[in-house]
This record gives sequence, structure tokens and C-alpha cells, in this order.
Amino acid sequence: MQLHGFTLLFAACIPAIVQGLYADQAGLYDWRQRFIGAARFARFDQSSHSSRRVLLATRSGVLASINARTGQLGWRQVFAQNDEIIALQHRGAVLTTLSSGGQMLRGWDISTGTLVWETVATENRGEANQTTSAVLVESKSGKSTAIAVLVGDDLQLFSSKSGQRLWGISLSESSLKGHFIQRLHG
Repeated sequence: MQLHGFTLLFAACIPAIVQGLYADQAGLYDWRQRFIGAARFARFDQSSHSSRRVLLATRSGVLASINARTGQLGWRQVFAQNDEIIALQHRGAVLTTLSSGGQMLRGWDISTGTLVWETVATENRGEANQTTSAVLVESKSGKSTAIAVLVGDDLQLFSSKSGQRLWGISLSESSLKGHFIQRLHG
């Protein structure tokens, strides 16, 4: 009986020990904050005149959307530590990232930050001495777009809406490689 009374006394004292944050203290004493890191690539969302988003890929492997006027974080996606973002393209409602040395090509919804599609761009991982680039190419009809990915000697073309591989060619034995890289960067 005496143990039961001690338990009740102890339970009555617990609320005095527990502390929390008031609404005006949020952000000042908050231990959970969402950082993105230093920007590596930045694209302005120009899908509509009222859009005020900046789409960023950082050196820390974070993909994020930030309100350009307030600086408020809209969404963020954290990539794996060995999954460095090496290229970023934006067209319409799709944000495309190339990562993992040119192996992974992903399409993201710019409004929500959700992954729309993911595909393997090339089996060959880009080496330090290889040129790795991603370019957005519009078709002649203007209704559909495609992403061209050049990793080392492999040139691949993917649908920007579904991530489906449309065609690919190895430029290792082609004399067009130097001409293509010159046009790509020039």
C-alpha cells in the first residue's frame, strides 16, 4: 500500500520535470533545422510569371526549392553521400539531375520535390579525366523534350517526361566526338 502511494506521488511530480517550447521560441531554441549547403547549380523556375522559386543543387548533395522572395525552404531531397549531383536541368514542371558520375538520371516534380522517374543513364561511371555533360534538347515539334547525356564516350538521349531511353551511341570510334563536345560547350 505504501509503494502505491509513493508511485502516485512520483507520477504527480513528472509534469513539473517535462518542458517544451512556446510558439514564439520556435526557431530560436529549435534543435531540428533543415540546411541545404553551398549552391553548386541554381535554376530559376520560369514556368509561370508568378513563380518565385529557385531550384538548387548543392555541394552537400542536396536538391532544394527555395522561395526567392522570402528565402523559405519549399522542399529538399538529400542524396546519398556517394551520389554527387554533377548536372542540373530545368524545363517546364520537371527538374532533371545527373548524379553518381553520370550513372543516374532522375526527373523531379518542381512543385513538390517528388521523384517522377529514375533511370540508369550509362553503365560507365565518369572518370575524372572524362567530360560529363547534360544538355536539354528540344524536338522540332516543340511538344516534347529530350535530355542528351554525354558521359565519357557514351551519348544517350532520354525522354524528359518518362526517363525512357530513346537512343544511344558510343563516340569512342567516331570522329564526331570532338565536334560534339566543342558545340556542347561553345
